[in-house]
Amino acid sequence: MGKILFRESCWNPEALDARQPRIAVMASVENGKHDLGDSYMEALKRAGVTDVIIYDWYKVKEHLEMIKPGAILLPSGASTSPESFYGDERKPKSNPHVVNLGCERHQAYQQSIEYAKAHNLPIMGINGAAQIMAAYCGAKLLRKVCEKDSHKVPGELWVHDLKIMENTWLRKALNRPKLTVNSGHIEGIDPENVGGCQIMAVSCDEIDGKVGVIEALMCPGISDLAIALQFNPEDIAAIDSNCAEAISCRDIFRAFARTAFPEI
Repeated sequence: MGKILFRESCWNPEALDARQPRIAVMASVENGKHDLGDSYMEALKRAGVTDVIIYDWYKVKEHLEMIKPGAILLPSGASTSPESFYGDERKPKSNPHVVNLGCERHQAYQQSIEYAKAHNLPIMGINGAAQIMAAYCGAKLLRKVCEKDSHKVPGELWVHDLKIMENTWLRKALNRPKLTVNSGHIEGIDPENVGGCQIMAVSCDEIDGKVGVIEALMCPGISDLAIALQFNPEDIAAIDSNCAEAISCRDIFRAFARTAFPEI
């Protein structure tokens, strides 16, 4: 692979001529600083990605047109989706500030997805972003994936196993039938209405008497490679360990990046 020189930049005109941006990552950017967690940067670095440009979620169209990335990564985050995205009647309590912020994030996700589709770019969305990608391809969302408060277990890296389907991108990328991951989502994707998406992995734990919360999808209605993950592989990939789960989560980022940049 050669020497890896990891470079990270928030968006600014002066940086663009000097850099060849590889992956554009959406975040909130203010005064040249971004609110993206270190785990994403560490996961991309460990995966061999050499250049990352952070673009502002309040200026999606402007920045992506200027950056012209080869791939897009949409980090996790709470968003507020239109009622038409949902296929259930479970309505959690809402905070007006969170709803407003969620609407803004939803719009940023949507604009990023549309850019990826227009340019047939590899795109990977995590957690909340994954749900928007799925809905964009006709899937319906669930406000809760179970009757209890959530499927979310904060702060824990190892929560449940995933069953990875055969003949899927994820199975080929990891070459294993199961993966132990975290769980950080309240809402989810309706397994009975996935639209034009391909299910790549489901959870092995039992929820409300049923096995199989959707945890990974391919969304071909967006681009040739559009990966939607409900778990957070960046947290596992970034840990200082060479355990099998950490290596596999790095392989997710590596396989994603190599599609856009075969030299990595």
